[in-house]
Amino acid sequence: MILQEYDENLHIANEKEISYQEGHEIGRKEGVEIGRKEERKRSEVFRQKLQGKSDVEIAESLELSLETVREILSEIKTSD
Repeated sequence: MILQEYDENLHIANEKEISYQEGHEIGRKEGVEIGRKEERKRSEVFRQKLQGKSDVEIAESLELSLETVREILSEIKTSD
């Protein structure tokens, strides 16, 4: 059985498929983690706003730009 026919194109296609699947899985996991971090950030902005903190105080405490804080707050307001 050692003398089976070797198909280089098939081998290359298989290696590409394996690499694609591995990359897809890595990307999916990273995307989920990024989404979780974004959700935690949004929750913390909202929590601090409910505590009565100003947009500037929130931005400073979370090390975010004032623009980012205001975008998050505007998204929350428009989703009501």
